[in-house]
Amino acid sequence: MLVIGKGRNLSNKLQLQAELIADVKLEDNNYIVVDYRTDEYGIGETLELALQDLLESLVGYYLSLKKRKSHLAEHEKNNLILLNELLNSK
Repeated sequence: MLVIGKGRNLSNKLQLQAELIADVKLEDNNYIVVDYRTDEYGIGETLELALQDLLESLVGYYLSLKKRKSHLAEHEKNNLILLNELLNSK
């Protein structure tokens, strides 16, 4: 388990407004960091690289959902609500 603290910058415009709890696995010499609430994950040779990949994935997914918010499936709408609660603009 990995806890990413509130206030961490995710991009030049977004930061965590709540703690993010992710699962960590080591497979084939790569770290995999998973946020099961959104089914997003990051992979890297180090834990920090995997975490950075996860955070970049979350930002990309969030921006994609916001852009398409009038055309989302129900589970995507729920993920957008979750990400709106998790992320905030700086």
